[in-house]
Amino acid sequence: MPAVWFDREELRHIVEFIRAGGLDRARAMDKEDLQRAKSELDSRLRGLDHEEHLASIASAGSILGTLLRE
Repeated sequence: MPAVWFDREELRHIVEFIRAGGLDRARAMDKEDLQRAKSELDSRLRGLDHEEHLASIASAGSILGTLLRE
């Protein structure tokens, strides 16, 4: 495992951010962004034919997979 180095006070700031609920808020914002993207995609898919629909689903899966890996 590689070593991790923090600048002076950096670890303290990270811990304070987490304790103040910053990580939970960031996750909630990510979840809202994904829901918004899903809703937008759903509305766009309503007007597509079957082949276009399948291609869009594959593209969306690829995009979501990339986002969730980050």
